[in-house]
Amino acid sequence: MNLLNDMYEKLETDFKDKDTISKIYFIYESLCELFQYDSRWHWAIGEERLQDEIFNKEIDITNVTSNKVVCSSFSKMFCELADLLLSNDENYDMSLLQGELAHCFAITYLKDNTVIEIDPLGNTNDFLNIKKGLPIQGIKIISLYDDPIYLEERALRESEYRNDALYLQFLKKIGEEMREQEAYKLDPTLTLFDWFRTTTNFHSMGLNEANGLFLLTVSNIAQTSAQNLMFRRMFLYDPVADDVKLIYKVPSTTEEDSHYCMRLEQGNIEIQKIEEPITDYIARYRSFTDDREKYLSKK
Repeated sequence: MNLLNDMYEKLETDFKDKDTISKIYFIYESLCELFQYDSRWHWAIGEERLQDEIFNKEIDITNVTSNKVVCSSFSKMFCELADLLLSNDENYDMSLLQGELAHCFAITYLKDNTVIEIDPLGNTNDFLNIKKGLPIQGIKIISLYDDPIYLEERALRESEYRNDALYLQFLKKIGEEMREQEAYKLDPTLTLFDWFRTTTNFHSMGLNEANGLFLLTVSNIAQTSAQNLMFRRMFLYDPVADDVKLIYKVPSTTEEDSHYCMRLEQGNIEIQKIEEPITDYIARYRSFTDDREKYLSKK
C-alpha cells in the first residue's frame, strides 16, 4: 500500500480548503485506523536484538507491508507523513520526534505558535478508540490565541470523525438487557464473556486492541466496582514471540475451569475455547524462554 499517495489524494480532494489542524487530525485518524500495536514489545525488554528491531522499525510509507507498530515507529511515520503532505501548507512548520526508549511521541509546530502533541499510546489507546468511534484522547492542542476545545471540535467535524460514542451507548443498552437474563443472574462472568466473544467484530484489531476492547466492555457492563474488578480478573495476558494469543480464564459457578484462547488467524482475531487442561496448555505454549530462543535462532 502506498500510504503517502493515498493520503495525498485524499487531502487534495477533501481537505484542500480546510485548516492545518484538520489535516493533522486526518493523518492521525487514518494511521490509528490502519495500524495495530505490536504486542511483542511487552516481553521484548531484556532481549536487545528483538527490542531494537521493534523500537527502530522503519515504515516505508510508499510501500507499507506491515501494520504492526509501537510508539516510536508510529511517531516517526507520523512526522514523515506530516512533513511531506503539509509541506505546502502555509501554517505548517514541522513535526519532531520526542521521548526516549520508555516512550516516544510526536510534536507538531504551526507557524501561528500552535503546538500539537501526538501520542496515541501514552495514557490512552487511540488505536482502539478510533477503530470503534470512541473519543480521541491522544491529541493535545496548545494555542496562545484560540480555544483548544474549539479547534479540536472543528478539526473533528472537518475530518468527519464519527466521535459519537455509539459503542458506549450500545454497551449500556446491552448491559441493561443482559442483567434481565436468568443466565446472567446465575453466572454473570461466563454470560458476559460468551456474549463478548460471539458478538464482537474484531475486524482490523490486533491482540492489544482486542484486549483493550474487552476491558472497556466489562467496565461499562459491570453493575458495581466489585463486579468490575471480578470481570477484569477474567483475563490473563500471555504474549509470545509469534504474537498469537491471549489466554482468558473465566471463573464460573457452573463451569469452574473455563478458558479461552484469543489468537491471530491470518490477521483476524478468533477466540476459541480450550478443551484441554489449562496446565497442559500453558506448559506447551507459555515458555517465554523457548519462544525467545526460537525467534533469535532465526536471526
